[in-house]
Amino acid sequence: MSEAKQMHDDLLNGLLPIIPRTTYRDIRRLNTLVWAIVGLYLTHTVRLGAWAEVLEGRAQYAASRVRHFSRWLHHPAISPPQWYKPVLQTALIGWPLDHRLYVALDTTALTPFVLIRASLVYRGRAIPLA
Repeated sequence: MSEAKQMHDDLLNGLLPIIPRTTYRDIRRLNTLVWAIVGLYLTHTVRLGAWAEVLEGRAQYAASRVRHFSRWLHHPAISPPQWYKPVLQTALIGWPLDHRLYVALDTTALTPFVLIRASLVYRGRAIPLA
């Protein structure tokens, strides 16, 4: 099994109990999210073409895989707040109630995009969120 496929399977199994089925409605949407995360992690870029090289599937051409990610990103059923909320709630479930929660934002311009990295700050240490 390839590194990408192993990461995909592990991440999918981790997200299935966290993100409610009413959010993604169709397992293929969650599957595409997981491939996007794996592609982003392995390629260190936001270019869909680079993610397409990591995606395992039936599509023979990279352009088909790029269109797959593009359609998913522009689909009206994909509402980031609905997808992020259960993940963040799960990540913060053990956060002590008597501790303040600080979020640090770091922005990087990647024309035409802006990458925003959010981190929780706990006792002077940053805990990356994305």
